[in-house]
Amino acid sequence: MFSIAICDNDEKDLQLLMREVKLWLDRFHPEEGSLSIFSDSGEILEVLYNGRSFDLYLLDVIMPQVTGIQLGNAIRRRDLEAAIVYITSYREYAFEAYGLHAIRYLTKPIQQEELWSALDFSYSLFLNKRSPTMIVKGYGTLTSVTISNIMYAENDVREVFFSLRDGKKIVGVRREGSFEDAVAPLLNMSYFVQVHKSYCVNLYHIDTLHADKITMDDGAMIPISRKHLSLVKNKYMEFVLRGGKML
Repeated sequence: MFSIAICDNDEKDLQLLMREVKLWLDRFHPEEGSLSIFSDSGEILEVLYNGRSFDLYLLDVIMPQVTGIQLGNAIRRRDLEAAIVYITSYREYAFEAYGLHAIRYLTKPIQQEELWSALDFSYSLFLNKRSPTMIVKGYGTLTSVTISNIMYAENDVREVFFSLRDGKKIVGVRREGSFEDAVAPLLNMSYFVQVHKSYCVNLYHIDTLHADKITMDDGAMIPISRKHLSLVKNKYMEFVLRGGKML
């Protein structure tokens, strides 16, 4: 099911978007789409914090309480793959919008052709979306984990602890091989970096980069070794410049 969320505090614009999206769904994907409407950015933020997510977000930029850019940051902290389309009267926010990997930036008044093109593109991304996973071998268990859901991995003798975005931890048993071998699927992703002989972190979940440590989104303090310091700083700066979460 292709799930779409619209958030716009202007009732007239919200109704127009809703009609256009429903028309697109009815014409092309009558059995494959769902639509949720929000007139309050705080409301959709609460829904996100409660664990719900959508495949496509159509967001106004200028909204009270929580702006569309702030909302996009919250979405990216929880979902690296959802499509975001910004709809606004103000072009000056385009740079920030694309910094959050928004697929389109549409200006009001919305033209049906432009909107439907964005919907078509986001649906094609949905169809082709693949979430890489890895198998964590525990004590008599095998657990499939979506890599983007891992915030960081920590080595402890022969165990590797994987901390997930939902607060859970998965314990992997490393009977042989190095820590680098155990987290190789993570290090193959551009958004992971090894910061210490015993730690590997997801760049999307760094809250603050300090001189010798990292504060993660969950408050964990992770040391950066001298050996890895230069790599970590360079990779994080590249990540930010590519449009990752800003400091």
